[in-house]
Amino acid sequence: MPIVWYSGMRREEACKLLVEDIGEEDGVPYFDIRNTRAGRVKMAKSTRKVPICAELRRLGLLDYVAAMRAAGEEYLFPEIVPGKGGRTLGDVFFNSIWLKIKPLLTLIKPGQAVHSGRHMVSTELKALQTFEETRADLLGQQIGGENAVRYAGATRLEILADVVDRLPIVTGHLPSPETINLLPKHLRCARPTRQSAGRRARG
Repeated sequence: MPIVWYSGMRREEACKLLVEDIGEEDGVPYFDIRNTRAGRVKMAKSTRKVPICAELRRLGLLDYVAAMRAAGEEYLFPEIVPGKGGRTLGDVFFNSIWLKIKPLLTLIKPGQAVHSGRHMVSTELKALQTFEETRADLLGQQIGGENAVRYAGATRLEILADVVDRLPIVTGHLPSPETINLLPKHLRCARPTRQSAGRRARG
């Protein structure tokens, strides 16, 4: 959820992140949102680089990525990789994690879900009078107008980095982690597929 809150990503974009999707360009760390073996993006405009904001770095995200890379992991969150059955990583996250943590999040109102974080980013950027093209580049959205779509290039990464660092900090009360503790290896794996009980016999 903090990744969605501080980036405006779609739920599935955050959940399907691979370790190799974390990069750095000109000193700016970023999420590389693209089509991978973990899943596809919603549309062509969704392919983009999203800066990792200072607050996520303070909370130890890059240290976590380094630890997962050192552990030989492929997925950033392997514990939500689905087993067979056609579910997405976002579906597993929603059912196994989100429904448990949502009651503890005072910022989430009844009826809201992970996507509310994405809406917050869009709303805040409008309040900050951020250019529509910049908001679209960060959120991976298509906007109208030939000049905006055909001729304007993607907003430079360092400009987007400044934008995400202006989003409201809601985790400032949390201490900076001293160590990174990964889940045990046996929990960093695909979720087991539920066995069907079969068709009930009519009595």
